[in-house]
Amino acid sequence: MGIAAPVCSVHGRTIFPLHAEDRRPLTGRTRIFHLNAVSTKKLSTLHVDPQYRPLRKMLTPLYLRNPSFRPLFTFLTWTRTALGLKAVYTPIEEIGKVTVSYRPENGGVNITVDSEVPREAPVLVANELSGRYFSQLLLENGRPRRIPPWTEISADSALLYSPTLNLTFKAYRTDGTRMYVGREVVARRLDWAGFTYLLPPGVDQVQYRLEFGGASLG
Repeated sequence: MGIAAPVCSVHGRTIFPLHAEDRRPLTGRTRIFHLNAVSTKKLSTLHVDPQYRPLRKMLTPLYLRNPSFRPLFTFLTWTRTALGLKAVYTPIEEIGKVTVSYRPENGGVNITVDSEVPREAPVLVANELSGRYFSQLLLENGRPRRIPPWTEISADSALLYSPTLNLTFKAYRTDGTRMYVGREVVARRLDWAGFTYLLPPGVDQVQYRLEFGGASLG
């Protein structure tokens, strides 16, 4: 997804930005994301979303909450790849837009998110890098540990670490949002690790900071 990539949820469907436009202010950069696509599943030329969505809805909670179930979920993902099941982004009528402003400063980037979506629609802002490189999580003064597939963070900040690159990726909590961390690496289908901010319905602006640096966690 990259840094500060927004999606929103409307009636249980995730709406993606299929188009974006860039602007270059005097400092930093601004990108306007147009939320105008949904992800559907296709097997060859057949749309199988009606069959796939209930199965995913049933299995996903097990995957997130029960570590012993994750090897089976990984196997199913491999099987899906082998069968040729693909996600296709299908254009729909635009339901809103999200404007993201990036301002680099002191080894990091300050990000401002302004959303113009239906008031009942929560917005998620993903900040994701490669999960093949970023494999460890550090919460405040705790010890490094493996990154879970998806979990909420209550600490004031969290840090992802890449032993291969000796690089850290740090995010801070911000008022008015919920913050999550996750990582998934499965074959060539999934390769991400990062932080997501959830803007509840009615919250139309948020500011947060990400920092990058080199460090050894021992």
